Amino acid sequence: MLGPGSISPTLADNLNIGANGKLVLNNFSLGISGSANGFSSNTGLQGTLEIDNGGSYQTTGGVGNHLVMNDGSLSDTFNSGPVGAVSANLANGSNANFSGGFTGGTVTLDASRIIGNDSANGSTCNTNTLTLSDNSSFDPVGVGTVHIGSMNISGNSNILGGQVYFGSSATIQLSRGMTYAVGAGMDLYPSGSLTLTLAPGLFPVVGDQFNLFQVFGPISGTFSSINFPPTGTGVWDTTHLYDSPNGFISVVPEPTAMALLTLGAAAILGRRRSGKKFF
Repeated sequence: MLGPGSISPTLADNLNIGANGKLVLNNFSLGISGSANGFSSNTGLQGTLEIDNGGSYQTTGGVGNHLVMNDGSLSDTFNSGPVGAVSANLANGSNANFSGGFTGGTVTLDASRIIGNDSANGSTCNTNTLTLSDNSSFDPVGVGTVHIGSMNISGNSNILGGQVYFGSSATIQLSRGMTYAVGAGMDLYPSGSLTLTLAPGLFPVVGDQFNLFQVFGPISGTFSSINFPPTGTGVWDTTHLYDSPNGFISVVPEPTAMALLTLGAAAILGRRRSGKKFF
């Protein structure tokens, strides 16, 4: 459907898109009412839903097997459980709101946001693979739970939730001024491997600090391994990685350099106390 345009009032129980079909809303607004499986108990959206160039879609059911959005908006008010999709690819300021939460296979967000907006009861937002870039957000709101099998976070993007569970692997890009990559209003459960990368042009030096987590409850578990990027000077320190409310890493002087500085300072102090002068 090519816009500008809209269909109002909403359609009800009379739209069926098969597994190989595709519904495209290009600068067009469409509203559908129905039940959990798409549009009604008898028909549904099984194929691809694409929303582009200011298009919008409102439904009380599902979003198909594949969700593609490019500067689009979506609102799904079915709140009896999470809505699922095999894949979701959102870009250019797209926003998708799911009252009951969202469950996806492979999810990619570029300058976009997926929200599970049941703040009272908590929405569940789960994915097997999640990639966030350019200030994107994956957010179940309030006390919602997030399970991520594999995540890749860059460009000051973040994951928010009440309880956040890591999976087998996570990659987080470090950048100056980053607030946090993962926020948990309740509990955080690290697991699997953590790989840290650097934003373009970043060369960490002694004194730099990078905030990875903001957690207002307990942190249970640890990463099985952590892969660090190179530093310009100094070495990585993870002493405060699992701290609450702010888990961070920093760059500190190398132990040998610290030892030499300490010895040098002690020697100078001792000589001054002995009254000797040095020229």
